Amino acid sequence: AMLKAEKLLSNILPSSIAARLKAGESPIGDLHKHVTIMFTDIVGFTHMTRGMSASELVIMLDSVFCAFDKLADRRQLEKIKTVGDCYILAANLLRHPPRPPVTCVEAALETFKVLEDINKKEAAKKKGEDHE
Repeated sequence: AMLKAEKLLSNILPSSIAARLKAGESPIGDLHKHVTIMFTDIVGFTHMTRGMSASELVIMLDSVFCAFDKLADRRQLEKIKTVGDCYILAANLLRHPPRPPVTCVEAALETFKVLEDINKKEAAKKKGEDHE
């Protein structure tokens, strides 16, 4: 049970915060200056997913968010959370990229390329299924 609790903590919290909680520190409140937050929201998401099954929806969001996770990691940004089709990340919170605001803007622009690549892969996959 303790191992499950530790695994859950590491999945939902940054490792440094999880370690502080395990050590008994409470409450945890840190001051962070000059943090930049980036919010993404998929425009037309509800309309786009209207005909999808629940499993198709989860698979689609997982592919998008995994790609966003890789983008965040490459740019030294930190994922804060996902809510529905919203993805929130931060610069200069626990990781410190050079020029945090610029890094977030560049990452935001790159999300368009990420989504374009995912859409191309899905279109190619569907095209292949149509020819079978």
